[in-house]
Amino acid sequence: VWSLFIGMDAGGICFYLGTSPEQLEEAGRRLEKTLEMIDEQGMTEEELERTRAAALSSRLLAMQSNGTLCQMLDGIDKLD
Repeated sequence: VWSLFIGMDAGGICFYLGTSPEQLEEAGRRLEKTLEMIDEQGMTEEELERTRAAALSSRLLAMQSNGTLCQMLDGIDKLD
């Protein structure tokens, strides 16, 4: 599972489940359960820091892709 954020402001978040069609319902249930757990219990500082570090490194790697860079620049243009 991974998430994608494009743009400068907080907004929607997307989750991608890389699974077979046969496992889609189970994967969806597990994602929903995980999100409910985070909502109810929150995250520890360690979990939050790991998430921040993973998001930052993912963002930096994505910037090496011309397609992602174009998406980010398109998002900046829409801020005007």
